[in-house]
Amino acid sequence: MYSTEQRKLAIETYIKFDLSAADTVAELGYPTRHSLRAWYKDYLEHGEVRPPKRQREPESALEMRQAAVDYCLAHGKGLARTMRKMGYPASREYLCDWIDELAPGQRKHRDPNPKRDPVPIEKKAQAIAELEARTGPAAQIAEKHGVSRTAPCAWRREMMGDNGGEPETRGEPVSKELDDLPNDVEVLRDMLREAKTRLRRVQLELDVRQATLEIAEKDPAADP
Repeated sequence: MYSTEQRKLAIETYIKFDLSAADTVAELGYPTRHSLRAWYKDYLEHGEVRPPKRQREPESALEMRQAAVDYCLAHGKGLARTMRKMGYPASREYLCDWIDELAPGQRKHRDPNPKRDPVPIEKKAQAIAELEARTGPAAQIAEKHGVSRTAPCAWRREMMGDNGGEPETRGEPVSKELDDLPNDVEVLRDMLREAKTRLRRVQLELDVRQATLEIAEKDPAADP
């Protein structure tokens, strides 16, 4: 159960963010949108942030909540799956509240919205490094960092590019082409000089084509 101070901070943040429940939850990490709106409604009705009701729940109710949380965490953290199996609670919001209360930080969150909850570059780099080093399946790495299964792969494409999706190279690390480069410095220098020569030739060809195009536009009768 959240304290009066936590409720007050949540309501103040909710007002500061123009009554955006999503932004408030992303900023604070609690509560659910349903709870936040309920707190705000109570605040408007009574003109103050009231302390939570300290009603003691029956032991059976506490056990039921704990059982639901334990099942959810042990079976992929799926809210819908837990509700189907246990037959309760009546909504996802209630189950989310139970998990946040009985197992803080363990609830699965969807992909962070970059406009609301940007992921630090250090976290992205760490996940990509683990993905490249094949420390485990992508799903396992994603779960470790608390993101969806597709997030680490998307970050890798964003920061390192893609292998083009060719069937024969699909699944290889993006850095494979760099890993295959020779270690000899002189060989690398020769490759660099050759690449620069090819680049100059391509640039020269582009210049010639551009000049030809300009001549043709000025004199349609000219022979390109």
